[in-house]
Amino acid sequence: MTLSILAGLLLGLAFAVLADTFWVAVFRAQPVGWFKRVLQGTALVRIEGSAGAILIYPRERRLEVQHRGRRHRLAFDDIRGLEYRVEERPARLQELFFGLDITDLLSRYQDTVDWFSIALLTHGGERVPLYLSGRWQRREFALGWYIDAQQAVLQRLGLMADVERRSRDALDTLRRHL
Repeated sequence: MTLSILAGLLLGLAFAVLADTFWVAVFRAQPVGWFKRVLQGTALVRIEGSAGAILIYPRERRLEVQHRGRRHRLAFDDIRGLEYRVEERPARLQELFFGLDITDLLSRYQDTVDWFSIALLTHGGERVPLYLSGRWQRREFALGWYIDAQQAVLQRLGLMADVERRSRDALDTLRRHL
């Protein structure tokens, strides 16, 4: 009798872990930003992403950024540098969806969305966005090990991208061409 109770508990636990992992995969698999080099030649490099299109003309030492109907044209000499930012913001929707508990009142255990952005800074003080992506960071009291293991499994299965690595790859790509 006790063996069947233990087996039922283990089966219930396995089902709960699978269901939780499924819901986390649904939330974390949402595309939150993309960036890819579409064309690379000696006269033109075209990079497209969720923040718009970037056309780099290496021979002419200039670039164009097309973003939300706006077009920025800049000479390389007008560029002061690239700005890479990581910002942490509250993830209230995910916190509500996955349930609130008393530990969520402590900032250390509140879910966040980590936003990764890259912008072009000009000598004139303008900030031109080139890249934006984000990821939900789940935080729970005493479950850091479980969340890390779940994240590793989802990444291995290709259901969750390493957004930080992708943002750094985008930064490297931009540095290489500018």
